[in-house]
Amino acid sequence: MMWCIGASLQASSTGSGMLMAGRILSGPCIGPNSALAPVYQSEIAPRKIRGRIVSFQHFAIALGILVQFLIEYGYRWDKVLHVLAFLRTPNCNINDPLVLAEYKEIEDQVRIEREKDSSSHDELFGKKMPKRLLLGMAVQALSQLTGVIVILYLILNIFKSAGIFNTLLATAILYILFAVTSR
Repeated sequence: MMWCIGASLQASSTGSGMLMAGRILSGPCIGPNSALAPVYQSEIAPRKIRGRIVSFQHFAIALGILVQFLIEYGYRWDKVLHVLAFLRTPNCNINDPLVLAEYKEIEDQVRIEREKDSSSHDELFGKKMPKRLLLGMAVQALSQLTGVIVILYLILNIFKSAGIFNTLLATAILYILFAVTSR
């Protein structure tokens, strides 16, 4: 439900405030959903097509990323300026000094990255990245290895077997705590 509200806010946003509110609402939902979707699909799919179902889901994600990239690739610099003006000024003023300054900053950053003599592989394993890379990998691995996703999936049954009367309220509190502590 929160994901749908967040996605609706993002899709209908008229400025950066609405966009950020949608991202904040959607953020805590994306991780558990992306981790649970393949498990759920493999549990409900007939045995003969389980692999194809999960593979198709992964393909759909990859295809979505490709479509997003192609849309982004198709936009040129004049569209960037218009989008910035839309997000930063109430009347979409492309001549606003702050919009022009941010546009110039983006343009300069892209130019610097293109001129830089390094590959993404070099940057990923460069001197500055090992701690960040290991931290990111550890957070992802440990969040899965703790079993919290399985617990969240089965929490109603766990609460019922523990004798908790209002399992829906207890589950809601747990999900709120999980969302607050996850981000």
